[in-house]
Amino acid sequence: MERGYAGTSIRDIAEHLGMTKGSLYYHFTSKEDLLDAMVQPLLEGMESLARRAAGESMDEEQLLTELVDLFCGAGAALGICLQDPSALHHLAQRHDIRARFLAMEAALAPSGTPHDVLRATCALGAVHAGTLKVADRGRGAVIPGPALTPAQRALVVRAGLAALRTG
Repeated sequence: MERGYAGTSIRDIAEHLGMTKGSLYYHFTSKEDLLDAMVQPLLEGMESLARRAAGESMDEEQLLTELVDLFCGAGAALGICLQDPSALHHLAQRHDIRARFLAMEAALAPSGTPHDVLRATCALGAVHAGTLKVADRGRGAVIPGPALTPAQRALVVRAGLAALRTG
């Protein structure tokens, strides 16, 4: 957050963690591999949720609730990365994050009509903005999703549902 993804070296990360650069390289061959490992739980969670939503009778509220929980847990790392263009570029190049969001969209709009897809897109936008892009307006700093209280998480789900259920 202080120097951005491009401006932070493996040495900087190792020093911040109180370990040697060699120890960090033992586990991750590059800074890119470290970033990939940070977001992997979220990517796997989104794939699993989309598969379950497509194959089970999961209602919209359950899907959005699980997505909010996923973003507030595993997604916190992605929320920070989304604020950094170089990290975002790497993730877009290496992982098809867009495909994961499209799978969620399809689960929320199984009819595939343009109107229903737009409502699903708006619902996902509410969840995305409410969890991954929560801003502390006083300092301008990003607050990762885990800072959300259960009541705030429920509010984000209700906002997503309102978008889905709008005429």
